[in-house]
Amino acid sequence: MTANNADPSRDWSELGEEFIRKAFADGRRFHGDYDRDRERARIAAAIDEMSWREPDGTMPLSPGLFLQAVYPQLAIRPTAAAINSFIELPDGPETGTYTIYGIEGIHNGMRVRMYLIDTGSNGIPIAIDVNAPPAL
Repeated sequence: MTANNADPSRDWSELGEEFIRKAFADGRRFHGDYDRDRERARIAAAIDEMSWREPDGTMPLSPGLFLQAVYPQLAIRPTAAAINSFIELPDGPETGTYTIYGIEGIHNGMRVRMYLIDTGSNGIPIAIDVNAPPAL
């Protein structure tokens, strides 16, 4: 199910923005300069296409292991997860495809959605939606 992102308040992570800015700095000669608004629009489009599911442990191996590692580090109780969104970023002269994961849960009585980019060795937060409508 694709979640309705109609009117949540989205906050962008400085850490995620720095990761993306560095990817463009490393590949500037091949891919041009970093443009914050363009990259936020690309990430928002990828987020809007996410399909959400119950976080019940029946996910494919790689996303399942990623989420199992991330859940204990969060201050939210997961109620939904999205594992099927990707974004291409510069990787030197080539491009790399990175997975974006979504985790929805309740924190301090509010529904939040966190979006993380999987770098292969880390999960870097890129954005969070506060008071989003339920994904499921």
